[in-house]
Amino acid sequence: MESFLISLLHHAGSRPNAPALIDFGQSPETTVTWRQLASEVYRAHQTLEQIATRQGHSDLRGMPVGYAASNTVPQLLLGLACQMSGAIEVPLDVRGGESYVKKCWQQVIGLWIDDGVWQDVWCACADSNLNDYINKIRDAAESLDLDSPSLILFTSGTTGDPKGVTLSHRNLIGNANAKLTAVPQHCDDVRVSILSYAHAYARTCDLGTWLLSGSVLVPAWGYQDWVRIAPQIRPTIVNTVPSIAERIREETGASTTRLRLLGCGGAAMSQDDFHAWKQRGVTVIQGYGLTETAPVICSATPENARAGWVGRLVDGWEHKIVAGELRVRGPHTMLGYWNDPVSTALRVDAQGWLKTGDVVEQDPDSGQFRILGRADDLLILPNGHALHPVALEGLLTEEPSIRHAFVTCVGIRIVVWLDVVGEWHDEQARQIIHSRLASRPRWEIPKEIKRFPEPIESRMELLTPKGSLRRKAVQRWVESL
Repeated sequence: MESFLISLLHHAGSRPNAPALIDFGQSPETTVTWRQLASEVYRAHQTLEQIATRQGHSDLRGMPVGYAASNTVPQLLLGLACQMSGAIEVPLDVRGGESYVKKCWQQVIGLWIDDGVWQDVWCACADSNLNDYINKIRDAAESLDLDSPSLILFTSGTTGDPKGVTLSHRNLIGNANAKLTAVPQHCDDVRVSILSYAHAYARTCDLGTWLLSGSVLVPAWGYQDWVRIAPQIRPTIVNTVPSIAERIREETGASTTRLRLLGCGGAAMSQDDFHAWKQRGVTVIQGYGLTETAPVICSATPENARAGWVGRLVDGWEHKIVAGELRVRGPHTMLGYWNDPVSTALRVDAQGWLKTGDVVEQDPDSGQFRILGRADDLLILPNGHALHPVALEGLLTEEPSIRHAFVTCVGIRIVVWLDVVGEWHDEQARQIIHSRLASRPRWEIPKEIKRFPEPIESRMELLTPKGSLRRKAVQRWVESL
């Protein structure tokens, strides 16, 4: 198995003048070729080593290197420089706020890289000749232990406090290769990456597949960058989440005129949006995974993409279903939670089976999976029936005017809380809910409908960085109302 550094050298050698990335952080934007990228990775390695030396660190192997991640090209170079040095990259999502970043970093501790210091040392580092940096990168790649820690990513905290997931080089390279096998990409593809590089989806499905496929990467961040950049680039690929995909679909102009693949993760896309994209000639690739699995467990392919389903297992995974919960085993499983062997042992058993915590169903004909909800979110009703609230919420949020839905149980009553656009009267709400849940058993239909007193987005503590509900936090809030 080749490392990402070897892949970088392959592109720099075979296609030296082909574009590798376009940096819109510069004014005007700058196109960087694969040969130039290799040179800048080595310069970033020199920069990192000098900063470490100034802080008294003579050897970075196995040392966490942290920074507040904001999807910049210098940070992308820093990540590859960490691989050259044998350091462990720790990107912390700056959108989480200062207290979040500090809380996560206190679990790790190592060498912290400040943007200002990085820029000062970067400017002081001289460029090297071609043979020098090519040989240096090759030496680093050949000495790399693929089973050593490469990256610590913090979970989004859907089910509790964030934990530092430690992933090896083998985890990341193998999972990116598995994703590419499911969804082939080409050197002439252009991707605008708008999801945070501090989270697993973008790390593997944007950065990893870019380095392996040799396509063109345009680092960006969020919907506003998409609006600014996409009309100029006219990408062929984008990975995003359902809420942003809906906004992109509603646009007019050149942004999506070349788009062929739209990857969607973090939550299920509504059937209406899925089919609307299909009518425009864009294939929606839905998948499923966890930070702990690097992250892709399942992925649709361009040939089998179906609304509401996340595809088959990607290469490398074994699976079993225990009491409805999916469990997986394979080479993409994390090394463990950083400095937390107890939590690691609770998640991955002695035989290597990882508990996903998600309840699934599998289509016996196609082998595809559908995610029904979290195992620990399961509601047992007084009549003995089991209710998967996330499955109902997914159906309800297919209604364009429902931004968020939260299904809970109060005594013997199923209650749904709604965050809606505009004003709804009670009868209209009942009709829409019955229509959206027409395929569900009668006993699953909520008997009581309530409306959140304010939009969920105004209370950011209720949402993960991916935009999904923090269920325990929402439950506490509704109980206080």
